[in-house]
Amino acid sequence: MLGPKNKYLRKHPLLHQYLQDNSKTKKLKYLLAFNEFTNYMVENYSCKISRKIAKEIKLCNLEIWKDANCKNKLNDFKIVWENIKNDATNYKGKELMKPKNLDENDKLIYFLNNDGELGYGMYLAAACQNFIKWQNQFLQPIIDSENQNSNLKYYIKNLKNKVPVQDALTEILLIDNFEKSEFNDFNDILYTFSKRNIFNKDGTINYLKYNSFKFDFSSIEEELGKTILPGKCLFEDENHLNFMAFWEEGFRDGKSDRLNTFYLHYKQLDLTENEKNIITKYIKERRRHGESNFKEFFSSLNLLIFYLLNNRVLSTDKISKILIERPSYLKISEDCIEFFRRVGKKFEVNKLMNIYFYVEHLCFEDLNEKLPSNLKISIDSETQEKIKKKLFEDNKENKYYSIKDLAAALRRYISRYLIGNRQINEIDEKRQLSYELSRLDLWEQKIGQLNNIEELVKAQIGEFNLKIGQSFSLYKLIEEEDNEPLDEPSNEPLDDSSEELSDKYLDEFLDD
Repeated sequence: MLGPKNKYLRKHPLLHQYLQDNSKTKKLKYLLAFNEFTNYMVENYSCKISRKIAKEIKLCNLEIWKDANCKNKLNDFKIVWENIKNDATNYKGKELMKPKNLDENDKLIYFLNNDGELGYGMYLAAACQNFIKWQNQFLQPIIDSENQNSNLKYYIKNLKNKVPVQDALTEILLIDNFEKSEFNDFNDILYTFSKRNIFNKDGTINYLKYNSFKFDFSSIEEELGKTILPGKCLFEDENHLNFMAFWEEGFRDGKSDRLNTFYLHYKQLDLTENEKNIITKYIKERRRHGESNFKEFFSSLNLLIFYLLNNRVLSTDKISKILIERPSYLKISEDCIEFFRRVGKKFEVNKLMNIYFYVEHLCFEDLNEKLPSNLKISIDSETQEKIKKKLFEDNKENKYYSIKDLAAALRRYISRYLIGNRQINEIDEKRQLSYELSRLDLWEQKIGQLNNIEELVKAQIGEFNLKIGQSFSLYKLIEEEDNEPLDEPSNEPLDDSSEELSDKYLDEFLDD
């Protein structure tokens, strides 16, 4: 109808895109309702529920189900899902998943966006990936034509911007939405800027050309642009998705690679004695006021670390500044915000992992209450004495790490790998413990990156043939070496001498 494609492909890219098979692109109309429900679920459950529990409880049995707002969002989501479920079957080229119906009788885990294991929340991740593809594939050819057409030049600068797909509102591409246009639909634009091509050169009417039309392509493109493109832009790729963070998972289950990536981009520095004092005094202050549960603080640091893995900043950037400018979906606890606002203003990203280690230590007593009995296997008294002798007498001159470092690694192994472990990974309590303790994420960076860490640990405790199930018992033998963060702080004042944040930022910081 509009003539050869090569006549308008370069000069009129929007018109070309619009005339393609856009059955997928039109599904972007479902994104807003999809986001409202899935973001709502992540915000309500991130770092508050374990993966195991999420697999056991139905959505309709949750307390949140009593909220009419939740039901309304789910009802809208079910309509959306019915229209996109057949597309949401593959995420990042992993194994193909069978299409899945979703309703309130399904387990909670299906409604928590996550890429941790095949199925479950990965269906939502696959849907997000599709929304990204549908929007970007439509807009990118228009952006690429920047130097070849003039009708759309006012939109292209904004089209190049990128927003996370889960944050998208007015940026969502709705190619059939003519509510704000003076035209009823595309055909209305088409007929307005066309005329019958029925006249011969001498001015006489050629009735054989009665159904032949001349189109003003530039005007059609311009009006279509006014309708479709204002405020629209590309979506960030799937590496920028916000996922559910399950409580007690930390960096376990193969996530040491993420820790490697974090260290690669943000070389970590040891905390100074004064910085340790700042953290300890803050903790003591909280406890004096009866606030001894640091789970949310720990969870917030966990979320921040994962956020920085996908959002590059400078290692010297202030954590307080990052929290001020954080996206809405990054839910940080009030006590974590208060810490960095009031006493930790100077802390930079290059200290974040060591701050994380400190706070994780404080969570340990809360966490180990959930350790199953088969992972609390005792060590006989004779072996205990041999271990004490070797660790506290024979190995005093270990130049690579101290007994304190070993105790900390044991504690981290227990809290990250043995407590709240994913159901899909059964723990064999009879596996050798020395091998397990060679994981990078259990040690401070300078120790974890030693090439021979596995051999060092094996040489130290391998002869006792300790199993995973005896981890906790071994820790109890040497836990006194791991008490530094809980010691009484020095009398030095908290370091709050760094530059003050502006009142404007402080207000926004505390209001979020």
